[in-house]
Amino acid sequence: MLDDAADLVWAFMIQRELCGFRNWEAMVKDYRIPREVLNRVGQVRRKAD
Repeated sequence: MLDDAADLVWAFMIQRELCGFRNWEAMVKDYRIPREVLNRVGQVRRKAD
C-alpha cells in the first residue's frame, strides 16, 4: 500500500508543478502525507513477475 500511495503522491506532485504550484512542502503539510510515503516517492520499482 505504501508503494501505491507513493505513486499517487508522485503523480499529484507532477500535476501541481505543471499547473505552476511548485511549493510541495505546503502540499505535504496540507494533505498530511506521512513520512513513510514520502520516503518512497519517485523510486523506481520492479514489478513482480
